[in-house]
Amino acid sequence: MEAYLIATGLDDYVLNDKDKDTLSLSQINITDEVRHSNNVVDEQLRFEEFKLASSYFKNGKEVKVSTDGIFNITPTKKKINANTISFGGRYPYVARGESQNGIRGYINFDENYLNPEKTISFGQDTATMFYQPKAYFTGDKNQVFSLNSKHGELNEKIATYLITAVRKALVNFAWGQSSFALEVISELNVMLPVDKYDRLNLNYMENYIRAIEKLTIKDVVEYKDKMIALTKKNI
Repeated sequence: MEAYLIATGLDDYVLNDKDKDTLSLSQINITDEVRHSNNVVDEQLRFEEFKLASSYFKNGKEVKVSTDGIFNITPTKKKINANTISFGGRYPYVARGESQNGIRGYINFDENYLNPEKTISFGQDTATMFYQPKAYFTGDKNQVFSLNSKHGELNEKIATYLITAVRKALVNFAWGQSSFALEVISELNVMLPVDKYDRLNLNYMENYIRAIEKLTIKDVVEYKDKMIALTKKNI
């Protein structure tokens, strides 16, 4: 296991002071009363609601939602039927499954129809969401979520935090319902951390996910060490 952790860059699982500070920050929802209170200091973490979408497309036309919205939602460049292609190619083919990052397999196809890397694939009737670090193809009923450039650039850790927050906001939605229509979910309010200037705090999101990953790895390593110790004792 130690060799695997080193090879994958996961061997650093000890919380440092920055990690501990990130995990210990208080969570205060921003209201007018709180925002103007002298009791709220810059070091505290605060949350604010953001619309899920900045924009989306309906019938080929762009619909504006909110300039501060989290994502620009675009339709997949081409809906590729899995029954008409052969797997074993170069590029990920993302479907609406809940495993393997939504990737059903790898295919070769016209590269003009690749969806952009560093985006989130969204299965519209299943609400499955996955960060896609590389360019990819998709099947039917998928949308592409690109982070609103106003907020910065998407990476895997930030995407992981955002996906978790969106899923929490979607908890009352039912699978397969028309409630997943873009005109509905685009208006969804998602609670996210902001900095002292009320800007989306991507830095906190990234640090938080990194700290949680360390805790998870630490638990696994400690469990492994405990099992080894018990095995030696029994022998």
